[in-house]
Amino acid sequence: MAFFFNSQDRMAAAARVLRAELARGVPDALRIELRELAELVHARIAAPEIAGVETLALPELLNGLPDAVALFDRHGRIRLSNAALDTLFGKPSAVGRTALEVVRSAELSEAVARMLEGNAQKLDIFLPSAQRTFQAFLAPLAGREGLLLLRDVSEARRAEATRRDFVANASHELRTPISAIAGAAERLLSGAIPLPEDARMFLD
Repeated sequence: MAFFFNSQDRMAAAARVLRAELARGVPDALRIELRELAELVHARIAAPEIAGVETLALPELLNGLPDAVALFDRHGRIRLSNAALDTLFGKPSAVGRTALEVVRSAELSEAVARMLEGNAQKLDIFLPSAQRTFQAFLAPLAGREGLLLLRDVSEARRAEATRRDFVANASHELRTPISAIAGAAERLLSGAIPLPEDARMFLD
């Protein structure tokens, strides 16, 4: 009994961590909290009811997450999805469908297949059906099932592209005047005109 009260508390904590990560930006590695969430989901499925204990339904737990989440069975079909995923892809319910049927992405479908073989993964993927870029976290569960979490990183990727473009443009615009200044300084240092020591120090 204490285990499931503790599990619910930990699930809620994992959800809070995921919300906080979303607010701060995209993490660089597959987070421990996601793996823990996958383990708790599996434990909750394995023992859905305990006599005398009021437990929270698994769909309600997953609906508390801001990211799109799907639980896949061993055959590669979605056995549970949260409201964020259904809304994102305009489905009344994604349950019973494959990843390819829901998101129309061969790349993500292949990643789900690898997940069900036991391989945890993290990849960036552009989904034409949503016209957005997502970071996909795929965590295998016991029983050859798996948990998929899709985090929208479209704005973060656009910001990164803008920063890269700015640095490239600034470097290009500065290259000519800096080259001219460096050439003039080298010419003066080579003896074009006599220089006092202070002037030579500044040129150096």
